[in-house]
Amino acid sequence: MSVSKTEMKYKHQAGKLKCYFAHPYESRNTPEEQEIIKELESRRIMVINPFDGEDEMMLKEYGRTSYYPDPPYELGRKIWAQDLKRVAECDMILIYVPEGVRLSGGCGIEMFHAYQLHKFIQIISKSKHPAFAWVLTGGNQMYETVEDWKKYRIFKWQEV
Repeated sequence: MSVSKTEMKYKHQAGKLKCYFAHPYESRNTPEEQEIIKELESRRIMVINPFDGEDEMMLKEYGRTSYYPDPPYELGRKIWAQDLKRVAECDMILIYVPEGVRLSGGCGIEMFHAYQLHKFIQIISKSKHPAFAWVLTGGNQMYETVEDWKKYRIFKWQEV
């Protein structure tokens, strides 16, 4: 079994807190995505971005450059198995839902998986999706904007 570049990246950063960064497909490769990643990394948090390596895998193994339309069933299963494993291996999950974008099915499933595993959850979203009410217990937190999250979050990142 070969190890991908992404898996190697994560294995070489052992000892850091790990944050799974759940966000919709539409928000990947955006300035906001980069801002959030930069903020987490500045606090010595290892960011697990579910989109890292997926384009390479889709093209190499399935000859596709995008999920849509109609992703092959096998591709979907492979991505889900990888993403849920990564959620389980993290210390926390950060869900980012940009303004004007709905909570995606993927983010929702990742969020509930983290909740079931008793992971620390933070949400950045102006949307008041009913699913958020379910997981916002036990110290989990929600912020309306990236700036609010950066400035006002109660949880202080543990320095490793």
